[in-house]
Amino acid sequence: MPGPAAAQQPAPRPFSFATVEHLAALRARQPYAARSSALPRTLRRITYAQYRSIRFKPQDALWHHDSMFDVQFYHRGFAF
Repeated sequence: MPGPAAAQQPAPRPFSFATVEHLAALRARQPYAARSSALPRTLRRITYAQYRSIRFKPQDALWHHDSMFDVQFYHRGFAF
């Protein structure tokens, strides 16, 4: 990940399936909290054509080189 975003990433920490189960159990006990639907200013101000021109770089997808499948993450849109 080039640029400033790479500098903000925390160092990876090892975890196990038990860790995931523990975190899921903790979160399941919490009351539901709806997420904010407010978009960042940049996304609120772009046009439909500008939004459609945003492209994901497939080579940067999660598991792209490690599996038959990969995951492409997109931000929320202004219309959906």
